Amino acid sequence: MRFRAQLHGKETLLRLLTSIERLGKTAYLVLSPTMIQLYLIPSMSNPLKMRIDVELSLLFNDVVLQSLTDNIIYMELDISYFASSIRSAQKIQDIIISLTKKGNFPFLSLQLKPSADIKIVQDIPVNIIGKDEFENSLVSPLADPADVQICLPPIKLFYNLIERYRNIGSSCLIAANMNGQMSVKVESMDANITTFFSQLVNPPMRNEQTVISDSGKIGEVTLDIRRFLKILSSYALTPQKVVACLFSKQALVLHVLSDGIYITYEIPHSEI
Repeated sequence: MRFRAQLHGKETLLRLLTSIERLGKTAYLVLSPTMIQLYLIPSMSNPLKMRIDVELSLLFNDVVLQSLTDNIIYMELDISYFASSIRSAQKIQDIIISLTKKGNFPFLSLQLKPSADIKIVQDIPVNIIGKDEFENSLVSPLADPADVQICLPPIKLFYNLIERYRNIGSSCLIAANMNGQMSVKVESMDANITTFFSQLVNPPMRNEQTVISDSGKIGEVTLDIRRFLKILSSYALTPQKVVACLFSKQALVLHVLSDGIYITYEIPHSEI
């Protein structure tokens, strides 16, 4: 098993690590010949799911990647250690990242050369896992056809709305259909407020997924507002589009699209 590469997209990598670091502590890192993937590992206290897909060429040059599982390497790591190492290397141009072993312990090692006669090595402990263990971990967000899929309004506008709702109640009800209509409702003992959006776009998803034909069908999901705001404020990049997939009474899945980067979040339905 080997991995070695020249890191050239350190700013992009740091933004992605920061976005997942805001939501949880540990993650799976999956390296393949064309992609790098990060999966937030959910817990009982933090059931949020997050997946990041990035084209390998956006981050690395001169890649050497070998393994017995179709040249794919699966590992678990503390995302804060990884983010801290990349954060400390932002002013350094010559960065080599590699999978190493010291004693019986694997590390993701960063070799930094701030000058010709200085080399700094930072070792990030990792746990190498098998393909079966990863596939059985259930960290990937829902991928089944949603009841409704719809583009969110501009993120800043939408975030400000949910932020105001936080002062009224602890949860909000999102409802949408395949006719470009969406509503967001919050209730309390003193108020009942609903905001309506129309003329939104109902797109097909990636992999040429067919748009749902029943335009009158309504998808509904209730979300914990604090969790929802945590997701909406975690973006470390400017998305071109955010697609919301409503799985009624199950979850809201958000797909965030940017150049060469695809981020998916799953926020569970709340019974609050």
